[in-house]
Amino acid sequence: MLNASTRLQGVEQLIDQKQYFVIHAARQSGKTTYLHDLFKRLNAEGKYYVLYCSLEKAHNIAEPERGIPTIFDCIVLALQKTSSIPFTYDESYEQDKKTDL
Repeated sequence: MLNASTRLQGVEQLIDQKQYFVIHAARQSGKTTYLHDLFKRLNAEGKYYVLYCSLEKAHNIAEPERGIPTIFDCIVLALQKTSSIPFTYDESYEQDKKTDL
């Protein structure tokens, strides 16, 4: 099997051109591994700041009132795990989230 970087050679050019792209492949074919390698490489180069965030927690949520805060929480968690940028979490968001729902 070819490694993902060989099969997905045009992705970095798409990123440079500010284009969207979709990686669609069979289970266990290296999609997540490729994305992790790509985000580490791009961050190391310093040209871009890449944030990797899994949205699996929101996968089965149909209601935007619940889904959007869940996605926000996933992004906040990803930012908190990333040590290369300073990020502080505004605690007032938790109160606003409870009030809005």
